Amino acid sequence: MSPPRVGAARQRRWWVPRLVFTVVLLVAALGLSRFEHVRPDVGRIVLLLGVLVCVLALLVDLTMVGAPDWDVVPTVSLRPAGQDAGLSRNVRMLENHLSSRTVDPVLRERLRRLTHARLSELGLRRGDPGVDQRLGPTLCQVLDGDPRQLGRDTLEECIRRIEEL
Repeated sequence: MSPPRVGAARQRRWWVPRLVFTVVLLVAALGLSRFEHVRPDVGRIVLLLGVLVCVLALLVDLTMVGAPDWDVVPTVSLRPAGQDAGLSRNVRMLENHLSSRTVDPVLRERLRRLTHARLSELGLRRGDPGVDQRLGPTLCQVLDGDPRQLGRDTLEECIRRIEEL
């Protein structure tokens, strides 16, 4: 049989100082009642001092509790395993756009940046001859027009055109 831990023994004897404190208070109360020549009701005094010591012990115990740890580690990854952060952001943005009830210009700006980056890789700019023809009318309309809600087919065509450059 293993010896009890020091902390466990201390936890089992938490009541000893509190009981001693209660007895000291009881003796002081009875001594004060003798000094005042009053006949005390011992049962009520014991009950009152017991409640008082329990409340004080509760307050002491509450002050000994450490501060809560508010750092929560998410257990669910925001992106599936094997995907990079940029791809995960793009997928979330597309899903949000498709399920949104309002028009958000974020998708149009992202398509503009992707188009610009792809054209820059090829050494082209948007105003160069033949570029708008390579982009296609649908992508040009999305890039140049006002922000609007795009359907799956339109999104697929725009992304395909950017990839095919």
